Amino acid sequence: MKRLWILLVFLSALSAETIHFETNYDAAMKKAKAEGKVLMAVITQTYCPWCDKFKNRTLVDPEVVKMVNENFVPLMLNKDVDDMPQDIRARMVPTTYFLDHTGEEVFSSIGYKHPRTFMGDMKDAIELGAEHGNIKAQ
Repeated sequence: MKRLWILLVFLSALSAETIHFETNYDAAMKKAKAEGKVLMAVITQTYCPWCDKFKNRTLVDPEVVKMVNENFVPLMLNKDVDDMPQDIRARMVPTTYFLDHTGEEVFSSIGYKHPRTFMGDMKDAIELGAEHGNIKAQ
């Protein structure tokens, strides 16, 4: 019985929806343009406990995952490892930039955010992205 329970937990974890982050800015921007979505760029650093908390609590929340996957092209960059695009200048981490189809910032969210708070930030980014003419009618 114990083995069956462990197997069920393992299989449910595998089937859980996740955010599939792009890791290349140019590819992510091209995809965002093609899909008519706002680019959501999450900027982190290697030894940042708040970045880890944001990634492990907020970005795995089922409602956040669903909203990201439906409305954004997600990109994750690490300031210590990745080449940072000219459009993005994160002074603090984590910072989430929401960029329109031209690479212009429409909204930003600085620091760790609770899932509900981050959902509000994403709603604002969607509204502002629509004002920039970035989102295709759904």
